[in-house]
Amino acid sequence: MTNFLKLFLSCIFMGSLSAQVGINTPMPDLSAQFDMSNAPKGFLAPRVALTGTTDTTTIGSPKEGLLIYNITSNASLTPGYYYWDITASLWKPFYNNSSSTVNTNTPKMYASVLGYNPYGVAVQSPAAFSYNGVNATKQGCYSFTDTYSGAPKHTYCSYNLSASVDWNSAFNMGKFLNGYITVITSQNEWNFIKTSVLTGAGNSNNNVWIGYNTIQYPGNSPEYTWITGEKSDINWSNSSTLQTNYPTGVPNGTSGCVRISPSSNATRGWYNDTCSSTTLSGSPLNFLIVEFNN
Repeated sequence: MTNFLKLFLSCIFMGSLSAQVGINTPMPDLSAQFDMSNAPKGFLAPRVALTGTTDTTTIGSPKEGLLIYNITSNASLTPGYYYWDITASLWKPFYNNSSSTVNTNTPKMYASVLGYNPYGVAVQSPAAFSYNGVNATKQGCYSFTDTYSGAPKHTYCSYNLSASVDWNSAFNMGKFLNGYITVITSQNEWNFIKTSVLTGAGNSNNNVWIGYNTIQYPGNSPEYTWITGEKSDINWSNSSTLQTNYPTGVPNGTSGCVRISPSSNATRGWYNDTCSSTTLSGSPLNFLIVEFNN
């Protein structure tokens, strides 16, 4: 029996005794299936030239959690580590999502208020996706930067939905894309959304949920707040009022969630309604606007 064969059989025997594998260490850590110890060197993952975030041709039938290093740079990809999310059918990038504040400009957006860090990238948002049986088809993505000094860029991607959804479903669809349903804190931003996102194409003539609803702090009356913790700009020249698009008498005493009214309302006014609604003012809620911080 050759020395090589002896070594090979020994490896098989040792593998049957322990499911762990160690490289440059005789004792792999008990918490690890695979332990590499060779400081000061790093791990070099397979380098793959993906064609897009939905590419299943370069690597056929990728498994959930498959990790690669993408070397392609195009409209939807940048070089870096990606993993396969089988639920979304997307290659998703790794980002640091531990920060509680997403940007340092005002108004600030707080992931701790939203409940998650919306680290998604607008150019990587899918052309179509499905969530809880509702199919979403992208209509377009539109970028906006406000006029104040240091204003961050935001991008709004709109989707036609195959069915009407309640507010919670819209919120979770935004979270599913690692963005959030749109937050509108200034008149400039609202004007942009009206002219560039609510274009009249597809379902954009219908009701649209936005990220504004009531929250009640102990010992206080319910108040409306943006889901990101941002604050609306104040128009100091007009009785110090918040810049919103409520018609006279709204919001009323009914607490709930806020929607943009359908195009039958010339100003597309905002109304507060029951969060579980899927049809309001005779119009469905089948248009989604997801906002990204880039």
